[in-house]
Amino acid sequence: MPLSQVRLELLNLVAGRNEDDAKALLAKAQARLAEQQALHGELQHYLEDYQNRLPARPTPMLLENQRQFCGKLVEALNAQQAAIDAEQGRVAQANERWLAMRRELRITERLQQQSDLEVRRIEEKASQREMDEFATVRHFAASQRS
Repeated sequence: MPLSQVRLELLNLVAGRNEDDAKALLAKAQARLAEQQALHGELQHYLEDYQNRLPARPTPMLLENQRQFCGKLVEALNAQQAAIDAEQGRVAQANERWLAMRRELRITERLQQQSDLEVRRIEEKASQREMDEFATVRHFAASQRS
């Protein structure tokens, strides 16, 4: 196998590993995003429940405590939304990296295929040349006998 073939196979192998790594990082980022979104949903649900629940005997102090607690939940929701936004950015970056690695893999695969075709074409040409030389030698030998 020619050295260029070996290099192309190695390049193709590295590109495949890079694409696999990028795909795994994308999956992890998507999982973290799903976790962040689930936590946001839980906080939202908890806030809605707490806002709809009135104390059995409302006093100004209990109502103020409830209002402050709801304010803290809103702050937590805003912080969680910021975490979601940041994670979405990381997912977008991971997706772009995976797409770039995927394109690189497709390019190396295409180069490998073209190289394989070129090697086959050269081998077929050499084989044809050998058959032509053999036929010429036989024809020359046959014409010498006549």
